[in-house]
Amino acid sequence: MGLGKIYQRLKGRGLDKLSRKFNVNLYKLHDYINNRSKKLTIKSLKEIKELSSKFNININIEDLEKNVVSIKSGRRSNTLILKTGFPIKLDTKEWAFIFGVIPDSHLKKFTFYSKEEKFIKEITDRFSDIGINSSFKQKDKGFKIGSNRMISLLMNLAGFNFNKRQITGETLFPYWFLETSNEFQSILLSKIIDTEGNIGTRMLRISQSNLIELSKEEIKNIKTNGKSFLIKQSNSTVDIMQFSKLSTKLKNNVMSNPPSFLIFVQILLMKNKIYSVLYPLRISITRKSIASQWNLGIYGYENLSKVDDMCSKYSILKKDKLKDLINSYKQNHLPKNVRFNFYISKALEIQGINGYFTSKDLIYKTNKSKKNITNVIGELSKLNLIELHEKEGKFKHWKITEEGLKYNKKNTDFNSLDLSSGTFSIT
Repeated sequence: MGLGKIYQRLKGRGLDKLSRKFNVNLYKLHDYINNRSKKLTIKSLKEIKELSSKFNININIEDLEKNVVSIKSGRRSNTLILKTGFPIKLDTKEWAFIFGVIPDSHLKKFTFYSKEEKFIKEITDRFSDIGINSSFKQKDKGFKIGSNRMISLLMNLAGFNFNKRQITGETLFPYWFLETSNEFQSILLSKIIDTEGNIGTRMLRISQSNLIELSKEEIKNIKTNGKSFLIKQSNSTVDIMQFSKLSTKLKNNVMSNPPSFLIFVQILLMKNKIYSVLYPLRISITRKSIASQWNLGIYGYENLSKVDDMCSKYSILKKDKLKDLINSYKQNHLPKNVRFNFYISKALEIQGINGYFTSKDLIYKTNKSKKNITNVIGELSKLNLIELHEKEGKFKHWKITEEGLKYNKKNTDFNSLDLSSGTFSIT
């Protein structure tokens, strides 16, 4: 039964009489029905439902929820305009953007600051998509969006602790994010990279810190034997010790507590067949905190290309740098269909002269990195395409197996391959 019919039924029993007897202000419903008020509070609806049940007047709350056009969390909060009423769907592309930028936001009040005006403008546009009118203003050397408690409240319903000031390394994103659409996950990842990502010469990395407890002796050791830096903005110092120089006990302590935020991002990447490496960097001690700092690194042409495929449509801040990094990898990238053929062919050339080949020979012959060749030799060995011939000191002598020769004969004819893509050249 709709509110109009409920109003008529209650009006027939006398609004004044019912209001006094049951301590319910039914004139809020009267004003709403007669267009004198544009809103009813949740509290008023609950009171009306409870009163109506006393007279066997059935109220279907779910039907009423579909007609809700806006909500507020309090008098001073922003209004959220609902296009389709309740329930509010948080697994849409509009909300994916909001969730993706929260690592750089103030959670409790949801304020947001950035030096990039186009990024701030995009956030206000996405606010508009979900039904919140917002604006930004210039502050210091950047731009700021004012507080929005309604978004904080909805983030809390999504699974975030909005009482925290900011997303930290210990924050775990809700696992239901991993069951959303490809578009949701692409937007989410692109915004995480825009806010937390950093693109270097060889990798895309996302960094986070985790708070860690140290003994007085461990703190003293880091301050004595580590490096100290001055932070100009706060005029305070930070003491740092690299992970490799920590004691075994402290290394184990750090490794047992990786940042939950980065673990979630790594799982999100794996779900989309993108492989990354999570590793600790250092421990830092400041006046306010002691933290272990971690990197989530994404390397290689194929992994970075997949990131670009997912995020290029939605990324704003890091798109161009990511493409530059991919292009630097592309110069030396071998397509999958000829990768093993290339290395076996080069190994055979060396073996024809020496009777065997080593990783050092293959590095010199192919002009590839030590890490690349080590990985390739491991893969070829697992596939039984090469085998260990003998070991001389630190160097292993390898030979092509019968299986490797058959594979090479079947697949290798480099002169007939289409190399027009320019991804590599064979001399």
